[in-house]
Amino acid sequence: FQINAQTEYLKKQDELLIPIQEKFDKAVENVRTKLKYDVIMNISNNVIYVDKKFIITEEVLKELEIK
Repeated sequence: FQINAQTEYLKKQDELLIPIQEKFDKAVENVRTKLKYDVIMNISNNVIYVDKKFIITEEVLKELEIK
């Protein structure tokens, strides 16, 4: 039962999260193209410092129509 429940949980998690991740990826790609950036890194890549002109969070939120 537990294995079946975990499997169902993971399937549902993927069903819900994959479309969100795809939408986010598309928004980042659109912003990257618009701003003509060659590289986009997320915070988990241990960036110590970045000039604020390279922070695209607000642009991505606009692209996602969140802000």
